[in-house]
Amino acid sequence: MDARMGLARQYEASREFTKATEEHNAMLSFVPNWIPSLIEKMKLSVVMQDWDQGMEIVSRILSLEPNNLEAFRLKILYSLCREGDMKETNKLLDLFFIICKKQEPRNAPYFNENGKLFSQLGSFSTEILEKSLEFAQYASEMTIENEEYVADIGRIYLLLKQYKEAHDHFIKASRINNASLSALYGLIACQLVEGEIDLAAQQLSFLRAQSSSSIVPSPELYYLDAVLAIKENRSPETILTNLNESVDKHIQEIRKYPLNIQFLKVVNPEFVIKIVREYLVFAPQEPIIKGMEPPRAVLQASFLLEILMKICPAHQDALYIDAQIKYLSGDFNAASLILNRLLKINSTVTEVHLLQAQVYISQNELEQASQTLEFSLSNNFTVRENPKYHFLLAKVHIFRKEVKEAKQALEISMKLFEDLEKKQSQMSPRGVNSMDSQEAILKFNLADQFAAYIELITVLRIMGLGDEAKSRMDEATSKFKGTHLEGRLSLTTAEDHIDKGEIPLAMEILQKVEPTQHHFVEAKKMLADIYLNYKRDRKAYTTCFGEIVKYYPTPPNLVLLGEAFMHIQEPDKAIEAFEGALTKIPRDPLLTAKLGEALVRTHQFNKAIHFYQDAVKADENFPLRLELANLQYRLGKWDGAEKTIQHALGDLSDSGLTRQIAEVDLLTLLAKVQRGAGSYHQSQQTLIKAKDFQSRVLKRALLEQPSIIEKMKIQYCKICQLVGEIAERPNEIEFAIKSIKEAMELRPDGWEILSTLCKLYMKIGDFSHCQQTCIQLQTLNPESDAAIMLGELCYRRGDYINSVLHYQNHLNKHPVHWESLAWYIEGTRRCGYLSDAEVYIKKAGAQSDSNEPGLGYCQGLYEWYSGNVNSALKMLNIARRDGLFGQRTILLMIEIYLNPSGTVLGGDALEATTAESSLANGSLMDAKDTVSKTVEALLRDLMIKSPEDKFRRQILECYALIITRSKNKVEKAIQELSGLVTTDVGRESVMLVHALATAYMFMKQVQ
Repeated sequence: MDARMGLARQYEASREFTKATEEHNAMLSFVPNWIPSLIEKMKLSVVMQDWDQGMEIVSRILSLEPNNLEAFRLKILYSLCREGDMKETNKLLDLFFIICKKQEPRNAPYFNENGKLFSQLGSFSTEILEKSLEFAQYASEMTIENEEYVADIGRIYLLLKQYKEAHDHFIKASRINNASLSALYGLIACQLVEGEIDLAAQQLSFLRAQSSSSIVPSPELYYLDAVLAIKENRSPETILTNLNESVDKHIQEIRKYPLNIQFLKVVNPEFVIKIVREYLVFAPQEPIIKGMEPPRAVLQASFLLEILMKICPAHQDALYIDAQIKYLSGDFNAASLILNRLLKINSTVTEVHLLQAQVYISQNELEQASQTLEFSLSNNFTVRENPKYHFLLAKVHIFRKEVKEAKQALEISMKLFEDLEKKQSQMSPRGVNSMDSQEAILKFNLADQFAAYIELITVLRIMGLGDEAKSRMDEATSKFKGTHLEGRLSLTTAEDHIDKGEIPLAMEILQKVEPTQHHFVEAKKMLADIYLNYKRDRKAYTTCFGEIVKYYPTPPNLVLLGEAFMHIQEPDKAIEAFEGALTKIPRDPLLTAKLGEALVRTHQFNKAIHFYQDAVKADENFPLRLELANLQYRLGKWDGAEKTIQHALGDLSDSGLTRQIAEVDLLTLLAKVQRGAGSYHQSQQTLIKAKDFQSRVLKRALLEQPSIIEKMKIQYCKICQLVGEIAERPNEIEFAIKSIKEAMELRPDGWEILSTLCKLYMKIGDFSHCQQTCIQLQTLNPESDAAIMLGELCYRRGDYINSVLHYQNHLNKHPVHWESLAWYIEGTRRCGYLSDAEVYIKKAGAQSDSNEPGLGYCQGLYEWYSGNVNSALKMLNIARRDGLFGQRTILLMIEIYLNPSGTVLGGDALEATTAESSLANGSLMDAKDTVSKTVEALLRDLMIKSPEDKFRRQILECYALIITRSKNKVEKAIQELSGLVTTDVGRESVMLVHALATAYMFMKQVQ
C-alpha cells in the first residue's frame, strides 16, 4: 500500500492526475475505508475540478471520521467558494476552529495557514475576516516571535479597515525582522491608505533599489507602485505598465501549482480583486456598443477575473465586478443574470441594487429601475447617503416627467458628492482603500458628477429656470476646466440653442470642434442631425459621419456611417461601410445582422442568405439564425427556413427566460413557414405549442422581468390571432375562438384580434355572434374593417339592400378600398341596380393607377356582370399576378372561359338531335380545345394551400375536360368526379354535384 501511495504521489507531482486517481482506486478496492487514500483522492477530485465527486468523498470521510480536518476544511471551501452560503460557512468555521484546537492545539502553521486562506477567499465578508483573525491570532500566540504570523494579522486588520491595528502589527512584524517583505508591503499599504504618500514613496524606492540586487520583484511590489502612481497623478501608461507587470508575475506564480490548498493561497483572490479594481479605473464610464471590442483595461480585468471565477464562482466581490464588466461591455442581459444571482446570495448589498438599476436604465426599463431603487432603500436606509442612488433616482423622475422631483434628487446627489470629496481628501482619493469594496463602489467619479450637472441643467431649462441653468453651467465650466469633459459642455450649449430654434448659433459651436477634442464624434453626430432634420441636406448629413470615420476609422464609427446611409435609403454605400467594420471584427453578430439587412434592402437575396449561412456556421448566434430564417420565409424558401429554425431550436440549451422567449419566436416563425408551405395542420399544432410556451413566459416574466410583460402580452395575442387565421376545421375554429377570447382578456383594446374573431364567427355561420362582435369592433376602432364584415354578413344572410348600404357608406369614406368595392358590385348586381356601381368604379379609378390590381379586379367583375366578356378578361388580366386578388381573379377568369355566355352548361346538348351535333362537331371541338388549354394554364397558376383548394382544383380540371365535348374526355371527367363523391369534402359539395350533372347532360344521361 505504501508503494502504491508513493507511486500515486509521484504521478501527482508530475501532474498525471488521472493515473494518480487510478492508483487510489486500486488501493481503495483492497481497503475501501482507508482514510489516507480517501483524503488524497478527495484532493485529486478538486484538482481535476470534479467538485461533485470531491464532496461525495468528503461525506464518506466524515461518516467514518466526523472530525477529520482535511475533509471538514474542504467542506468549508465548497460552501464558501462554490455555493456562496455565508450562513453555513460561518457556522462551519466556528466548528472547525473548535476541532482544530482539540486535534492540533500546538500546530501554529496549520492555524496560520487557515487564517490566511479563509481571509483571502472571504475578504468581502466581515464575519469571515473576524473568524480568520481568530485562527491567525491563535497561531501568533503560540509562536510569539514569528514576523510572518504578525504580518498576517496586520493584513486581516487592513481588510477589516481597522488601519491603526493593522499599522501597529506591521510595525511589530518589522521590528521582529526588519527584512520581512510581508511587513514592509503591509506598512506601505497602510501609509497609502492614510495618505502618507511621501513615506510610502520612500519605502517603495528602497524596495525597488533592493529588487535590482537581492530582492526578486514580486506582484505586490508592482501593484503598490501602480497605486503610488495613481496617488501621484502619474500618466495612465505608467500605472497600467505597473499593473501589467504585477499580473504577469502573479500568473507566473499561479502556474507553478495545481488546484490545491497551496494554489488557493498563491492565487490570493483578495489580491486579484484589488488589481481588477485598479484596471477598471481606466474603463469607460458608459457601456460600449454591444459586440464591439471592449478597451484593453476591461479585457485585462476580465481575463484576471476569469481565472478567479473558475475556482471561486460564488465570490461576491468577483461576481459584482464581473457584472460591472458585462455592463461596460454592453452585455446587459449577462450583467442582470449575475446581479440576480448575487441578490439571491445577499439581497442587502446596496451596490448590487444600484448597478442593477443602472443596467435597467441603460435598457430603458425605467419602471424596473425604480422598483430596484425602492427595494434597495427598503433593505438599507444608508443608501440615501450614496450620491449615485439619488442620481439614478433622478433619471427615473426625468423619464416620468417629474422634473421637480428630478431637480431635488440631482441637487442632493451633488451635495453628497461634495461631502464625499471632502471626506476622501482627508484620507486618500483612491487606490488601496479600493480594497474595501464598499468605499470603492460608493465612489461617485468625475464622469458621474459631470452627468449630474448635465441632467440638472437640462431639468432647469425644462422648468423654465434659465438663470439658474446658466449659473449651474458657469459652475460646471469652472469645475471641469482642463479636464477631458470640458468640451462636452459646449455641446450642452448647442443643444440649448437647438431647443430655442437658434440653429445657426448651434451649428457655429459644433463646427468649431476639432478632431483632436474628446467630444468631436458627438459634435459631428449633432451636426449631422441638424443637416438632416433642419436643413434637409442628405449629402452634408452623411459627410459628417464620413469625417468621423476619416479621423477615427474604428468599427463603431464605421457602423455609424453605415446606419446613416441606411437612414437615407442608400443601402449600397451602407454595405461598403459595414463590410469595412466587419474586416476589423470579423465575427461580430451586430455587424453581421446590419450587413445582412443592407443586402436585403438592395435585393441581393441569395447573397444575403449565403452571408447569413456563413455567419451562422462561424458563430452559432440565435439572432442571426432568426434573421436567416425570416429572410428564407420572406423569399418562400420553406424547406430552408424550416431547417434553419429546427437547427436553432435544437441548440437552445439554457433554461432562462431569454431562452424561452427565443423558443416562442422560433416556433411562431416555424408556424408561418409551415403555413406558407401548405402544411396547415402542422402549422396549427406548432402554434398551439407556441401559445402554451408563451403562457409560461408570461407567468415567469411577471416574477423575473415585469418590464416586458406588455410586450409578451402582445406576442401572446399575435399567436392567438395566427391560430384564428389558420383555423379551417370545426375543432380548430372552436379552439381558435377560445384562444382569442383568452387573448382579449389580456388586451381588451386589441381590435386586431377582435377582427379575427369576427371572421371566425362568419366562417362557421354564427351570424348573431359575428354581428355583436362587429359592432364591438366598430366601437373600439371606427377605422377597422368592421363595416366590411357587417356588409358581408348581410350579404350572406340574403339582406342585399343593407349589405349594399354598409359598403356604400364605407366607400364614401374610402373610395379605393378594393375589397369593399368588389362586395358592392356583387350586392348591386343582386339588388338589380348594377349600374350604380359604375359611379364608384370611376371615382376609384380617378384616385389610383390604371394598372392597380384591385381596380383591375373590380372593373373586370363589373364588365363580366355587364356581359362584356372581352373587356372583363382584359381588366382581370391586370390583377392575375397580384398577391391579394390574384387567386380570386384566376377563378373568375376560369369561370368566364368555361361559360362565357353565363347560360346553363350542357343545356344546348339536350336541344341537339344527334350525337354528332354535340360531341362530334369538329369546328366546335377545336374552339373548345383552345378554351380547355387556356383553363389548364390558369389552373396551373392556382395555389394549393389546403385540401379544400386541392378539391376545388380537381373539379375545375374536370370542367376543363367537359367543355371539350369530347366523349372520351367527358367520360374521364365523370369517372374522376364519381371518385370524389366518396370523399368527406365531396359528400356535401354543391360544386361537385353541378359538375357531374353538367357532364351527364353532355352525355345525354339526364335520368
